[in-house]
Amino acid sequence: PVTPGTKVTYTVTVTNTGTAAYTTASPASFTDDLTAVIDDATYNGDANNGATYAAPTLSWSGPLAVGATRTVTYSVTVNSPD
Repeated sequence: PVTPGTKVTYTVTVTNTGTAAYTTASPASFTDDLTAVIDDATYNGDANNGATYAAPTLSWSGPLAVGATRTVTYSVTVNSPD
C-alpha cells in the first residue's frame, strides 16, 4: 500500500541470454505502458540509461552484447487523492 505523495521506484532489467549481440542497427528494446500507473500517479521524468518517455510509454533500445545486462530505473509519485 502507498499513500499520496509516496515515491514508487520501478526497475526493468534487460539481459541478452541469446547467442548473438544486439547492435545499433538491430537493437534490443523494451516498452513499458504506464497507462494503469499514471492514472493514479505522476511520472517523475527520471528514467536513466537512455530510456525515454512519451506518454504513456517508457521505452529503451540499444546495443546489448551477449550476456550483457541493461538496467533502467524510473519513478512515479502517487497523486493526492490516489
